[in-house]
Amino acid sequence: MMAAGRFSLAGHVSAARRARPVHAVSPQPGSRIPFRCGADYASGMSPSSGADLMRTSSSLLLTFVLSTTWIGTSLAEMPADMPKRKPGLWEMKTSMAEMGGIGQTFNMCVGPQTDDLIAQQDRGECAQKSYRRDGDRILFKAVCKVEGSTATIEGVFSGDFVNRYSGEIRSTYAPPLQGMKSMTMKQDARWLGACRQGQKPGDVMMQGMNGINVEELMKNMPHVR
Repeated sequence: MMAAGRFSLAGHVSAARRARPVHAVSPQPGSRIPFRCGADYASGMSPSSGADLMRTSSSLLLTFVLSTTWIGTSLAEMPADMPKRKPGLWEMKTSMAEMGGIGQTFNMCVGPQTDDLIAQQDRGECAQKSYRRDGDRILFKAVCKVEGSTATIEGVFSGDFVNRYSGEIRSTYAPPLQGMKSMTMKQDARWLGACRQGQKPGDVMMQGMNGINVEELMKNMPHVR
């Protein structure tokens, strides 16, 4: 994996709206292309198809940010007797039911304090949070205000959180969030080892995107209330 590039987002939606589209390139095998979307269109692309790309890319970015944030926050805020992720580099494979099961694999550097830092940034913006164990499963529920919509999030995770864990999160939005009424994300995660040189806790690397630092992202999210 390439060294983690980083950028902070001053709000997940505003970042998605002001980014730029990917222009036609011929990537080398194994290379990563920066994720971009926006009002300019790739060479030879019609305005209508460019607008579709912008909307789709914005939704993908928003979906990724929300799901990653809520998973991190949920795992961080579990009671003391619940397991926490082992520090180091985690590989996470996700799939979205609303996108036809399209999947994405990304790596996240988790530090000893990363989850706690994410939890500290919640600032009480999500209400009715609850966590409980059911055998080897961990279940949680939360209600959050996001971009003028009320999001009800329910999730279930299982695993040892030392080497592996898996889970599913279902979110429903009232009214719909940027056209999305609901979102179901499945995730399988495994511990790879120590974080790579140049990475810091909170760094996320995913195919097609530069590094996102979730810790910094959580400090600059005015849109989630």
